Amino acid sequence: MYVWSRLASHLPGWRLIALDQRGHGGSEQPASGYSVRSVVADSVSAIRQLGLQRPVLVGHSWGGAIALELAAAHPELVSALAFVDGPAADVSGAMTQEVAAAQMLDGARGYPGVEAACAAQERYLGQAWGMDLIPFVERSLRRLPEGGATAKLTLEARLEILSSMYEYRPAELFRRVEGPLLLSLANWTRETKSEAFLSWKRAAAAQAQEQRSDAWVRWYESHHEVTLFQPCRLAADVERLAFAAAYTDLAHQVQRLQLDWQRPLTGEQGVWTAKDLLAHLASTQTALSHIVKTAPAERGSEAAPAARPFDADRWNASQVSRRRAAAPEEFISELSSGARRATELLSTADLEAPTTAGPVPGQPLRQTLQRLVRHGYAHLGQLEAIAQA
Repeated sequence: MYVWSRLASHLPGWRLIALDQRGHGGSEQPASGYSVRSVVADSVSAIRQLGLQRPVLVGHSWGGAIALELAAAHPELVSALAFVDGPAADVSGAMTQEVAAAQMLDGARGYPGVEAACAAQERYLGQAWGMDLIPFVERSLRRLPEGGATAKLTLEARLEILSSMYEYRPAELFRRVEGPLLLSLANWTRETKSEAFLSWKRAAAAQAQEQRSDAWVRWYESHHEVTLFQPCRLAADVERLAFAAAYTDLAHQVQRLQLDWQRPLTGEQGVWTAKDLLAHLASTQTALSHIVKTAPAERGSEAAPAARPFDADRWNASQVSRRRAAAPEEFISELSSGARRATELLSTADLEAPTTAGPVPGQPLRQTLQRLVRHGYAHLGQLEAIAQA
């Protein structure tokens, strides 16, 4: 968790779960089983045992490869993916396996003690090093009986990971990720790598966008450890992604419902049918893009008064009344198209900017979106209850 703590500090109010993958931190350290598919199976098991409902996956480096494989193989378990400086193309295009194996030797070396290991990390991270990372270093080490310490992740495990990565084909996976997709990439490189490595990364990102033209691609002033160098900016992008995932998943869940849309229920406007509630959800989702779009682009700027303030309740009531003859499929389609449009706008939205529309004009966009998410999922719960009755 410690390597994610800086990111977590910028995401108050969100539930964050950080896994120690096998061979890392406090998890077991088996002698083998470090292939991408084996570790994906671990993560799938964790999602199910924790009872997580389609979480947003955030994976860094090797963890990015794990998260991408999981999202592609099990789209039913994942609502969105943040792929943080992982290999977005075949790693053989960046360096040979022999060169990569030589670098693995450096990570598996021993240290006289924790202080020496911390000093090595400080040299590696430079300005991003901080005392908050000492627990991370301590948890990554195994004390030796004869004194000193060595990395918990053994050289044999590292080489198995490496071998698996050279069999990994990310270009075939991005297109299979169903939810919103964020690629967060570092544009610095270590001295041991060349401009050719950055060129490979840029080409890999472009290749990923060919598979998913709607993917968000972000480049950070950072080297590989983006979570430590740019936690604030990365957190902002992950939060935008989480909101996009919530609206996209709402549309996905409604689309799966099998029910009698003429079933009555009691709603805000009196007695509604299930289809009326569906129309209400669709109109709210359509209005969402208007709400995001009207937030001022620059933080600190005043929200310009709208010529005709947007009234969400009036909008919903009029939409339900006016469209009683529309088919449920039309509303379901609107839910999906509204989510796609909102995702486009959320990619650059300032979540702290005041809105000029929505339930509470002048409220920060983040709070408005949170309110609308709760509202939408409460109505989804009503529809699910009807379907189960």
